[in-house]
Amino acid sequence: METANVKRKQYVVFDRATGRILQTHSKLDADSEQFVDLPIEELQREAAADADAIGRVTGKDPANIAVVAVDADGPVGYTAQRVDPKTHKLVDLPRLRLTADKTELAGDGSDTATIEVQAVDAKDKPVRDVEGEVRVTTERGKLSERGGLIKLVRGHGKIKLTSVNETVHRVRVRAESLDGSVARGDLRFEFV
Repeated sequence: METANVKRKQYVVFDRATGRILQTHSKLDADSEQFVDLPIEELQREAAADADAIGRVTGKDPANIAVVAVDADGPVGYTAQRVDPKTHKLVDLPRLRLTADKTELAGDGSDTATIEVQAVDAKDKPVRDVEGEVRVTTERGKLSERGGLIKLVRGHGKIKLTSVNETVHRVRVRAESLDGSVARGDLRFEFV
């Protein structure tokens, strides 16, 4: 069966208030090799009865669950897309871009780099209306903020990374928004 060229009909269960995607559904008819329609009301009822969906929706209120049908060339991405609450269209999330004043640090346990975290759109332009907390994590080294938590102000934040007392070829630093409103970003360092 060759489904690569078949237009995928997907149903996205989302939070009406935030646009956050909670679930996706699709059904492929094996005989016709076509995606088929699903009853939106039934999907909405099922989601409203799903404890996992209720636990992740605004106010844990089933009334905040909605379903929209989308035609997609590929699967809908939970971490990179959302539903615009006003238009009910699938849109890409802004993402976190990490940059640093340097990406090579002396492996002496005291060299530091300042990491800038910026929310950007698909064209890499800053998105200034993003606020909220971001958790920055590192595979090695020490971050300047307790728990790696920083607050984005006008889509921007900073944190410092201090090296460890060893040589490490690759160290990944990752930033993720706590509310899921921005797609994660990462940056690689080396302790030399």
